[in-house]
Amino acid sequence: MRDVTRGLNPSFLLAKNPMITEQQVIQHIESYIADTPLFLVDLKMGADRRVGVFIGSDVGATVKDCSLLNRHLNEALDNDSNDFELVVSTPGVGEPLKVKRQYFANVGRNVKLKLTEGKSLEGELVEATENGVVVKTRVKERIEGRKSKQWVEENHEIDFNAIAETKVLVSFK
Repeated sequence: MRDVTRGLNPSFLLAKNPMITEQQVIQHIESYIADTPLFLVDLKMGADRRVGVFIGSDVGATVKDCSLLNRHLNEALDNDSNDFELVVSTPGVGEPLKVKRQYFANVGRNVKLKLTEGKSLEGELVEATENGVVVKTRVKERIEGRKSKQWVEENHEIDFNAIAETKVLVSFK
């Protein structure tokens, strides 16, 4: 079968069947998640008519949360007439934290921070505030007057402006 879209300007295709806007998607997501523990982490809209919605939760987002939001968005945005591919998911393991609310949801977990000055810091996220985080590190150091190394714990207060990237470390222990 011949590809009738080859050689056509993609804007021609969009003009014939206009795609939904980012603002429309955000508006429907925000109305659905209002007064729930869910929050929007990221929204990716591609020229290939793919819409990726990534959500988080203060209590852990479930497959059911994603499924229900997917159903809501498909109905609200009238997927039959707009013809787009919608995926609702959590950001996934190994993805960096993108919004402050993710820091609050991950207190108590081990994280790795890349700081804007180029250093890295690995430890337990013990606190999150509106301005930054507190990360507790634990390293073995030689203490003067002792033969063996001892565990030394230190809390580091880090402003969000000093953080280039944060990833939650996954442990399979």
